Amino acid sequence: MTTAYTEFQNDIVLQAPGCPDTTILRAIARTATEFFRRSTAWRVDFLGATSGGAPVAITSGVPVNCRVLSVIELRYNDELLGLKTPTQFTRMYPDEPSGSPLIYTVFESDDVRVMPYPATSGLVNVFDGRAIITPTKDATELPDDMFDKHFEAIMTGTLGKLFIMGHQSWSDRQMGLAYSADFDNKIRIAKREKRGESGAARIAVGAPYGGLVSGASSRRQY
Repeated sequence: MTTAYTEFQNDIVLQAPGCPDTTILRAIARTATEFFRRSTAWRVDFLGATSGGAPVAITSGVPVNCRVLSVIELRYNDELLGLKTPTQFTRMYPDEPSGSPLIYTVFESDDVRVMPYPATSGLVNVFDGRAIITPTKDATELPDDMFDKHFEAIMTGTLGKLFIMGHQSWSDRQMGLAYSADFDNKIRIAKREKRGESGAARIAVGAPYGGLVSGASSRRQY
């Protein structure tokens, strides 16, 4: 099940009265993207497929309006493949032999390659793995577990972005800076919690968002 971004909006409206709904929703989307990109807190299991020496294409497991940041595990026939840098990958198999895959790497974007490559010409070879993902700017919802666990972090980051805007009725630069600092801290905490969960080093896929200091503001703090 999923929870829509509008569930954040209902609380934010109380903290930033006068802020247009479209501005709030854009800030929520930017904050969610930044949080999951920097914290690496959203991990999913996926299925992928390739034929011959073609890149492994992820066929299921990654939600709509999300993109893969890292492939941290990849298996073929229930065997865990070794993760190599592109240089190591090329040096180990310069002649690109066919056979049962033993290692994988990521060259650029979503170009995930295995070696040796499956020799069954014309047949689709299925892989399974685990990836770190982030929502794109077009996302409008999160899985319930991600929403519940990271609600405060995304609220904090969104309020920071809204308050730091200049010359608006809801602007409050001091509070915006405080919320932004707290958001950075929540990202560090979430990333630390995830550290060590993956059994392989992180390889990026593709290019690239507690309490606060008390003050005069009566706004609710996240």
